[in-house]
Amino acid sequence: MDVDENDKSTNEMNTQSGGGGDTQIISDDTSSTIPKTTNTDQEQKKLSTTDVNERDIKTAAASALAAAAVKAKYLASIEERKIKSAVAQVVEMQIKKLEIKLRHFEELETIMDREREMLEIQRQQL
Repeated sequence: MDVDENDKSTNEMNTQSGGGGDTQIISDDTSSTIPKTTNTDQEQKKLSTTDVNERDIKTAAASALAAAAVKAKYLASIEERKIKSAVAQVVEMQIKKLEIKLRHFEELETIMDREREMLEIQRQQL
């Protein structure tokens, strides 16, 4: 038997026995055997499932980010209203303080006017 004939007979025996699985043994010119997978359909299903899962994850992440952005905007508007209200209260308080001081100065002015009149009367009496 020749080397080429030996390779052919090995090939025929391997293909006839069926191998019983998804791998076939193919011999080449050097008489070595290399396993070859035939799971392309399963691999494609896994890849498509992985693609679908990635898409679902990306969609879910985008939805979560959008929801977080909406909530952040809502919370920011609430905080802005609170700050505006606090600023308005501070301004009102400052105005009240100024009004109180103004009334106090008006009272002092009235007292000073009375004292001046009294002094004028006393001066005229002298």
